Amino acid sequence: MPSLVSGVYTEFIGNKPVPKTVRERPIIFIFGPAGVGKTIVAKHLFEDGFVLYKQQQLMEAFLQKVRRRRWPTDLNSEDCLIIEGPCFLEQRPQILMMLQSLIRLRLKKGLRTIILDAEDLGPVRNILRSIPNEERATIVLRFPEGRGRYRFLAHVCRERGIPLRHARRLMGVEPWNYSTVFNDLEALDPVEWMGSLQ
Repeated sequence: MPSLVSGVYTEFIGNKPVPKTVRERPIIFIFGPAGVGKTIVAKHLFEDGFVLYKQQQLMEAFLQKVRRRRWPTDLNSEDCLIIEGPCFLEQRPQILMMLQSLIRLRLKKGLRTIILDAEDLGPVRNILRSIPNEERATIVLRFPEGRGRYRFLAHVCRERGIPLRHARRLMGVEPWNYSTVFNDLEALDPVEWMGSLQ
């Protein structure tokens, strides 16, 4: 079964069935640039039964592990855990080893874990290589391109009652990301574009 799948975030949170490997394997890595929807997809995969550790919380948990010689309870016992990969792992080999140790512990206990790519695109990939192929699945998220970009923008504009000319205009924005286009649409003057509909 393929353990690597790629697409835009809407392909993983819509009605389309999630690949079997992503549904069943205990360790899932989600890679992609900042703002591509990694956290949204992770939350959708685990629905509402999960604990999310953001980078700062994870660093505090590592400190607790060093001081008390044990992991916080939810890190080593929660059925579904989402971890934001820490940045600068290349400069912090001890943190990298602790993270690998935590993931192996959870794997041994049969607990599911999603690891989100670090914002600096650091060596979270090194952790991936330490997990056996049959135990992990990988999702690579990207922003929509070409006609896919227009379809996405047109759908958003229709949902909000915004003229499609804004979808065509926003297709060419560079660098293109969800945050930029949503901020642009939020800033539109409703009176101006409502008048253009009449």
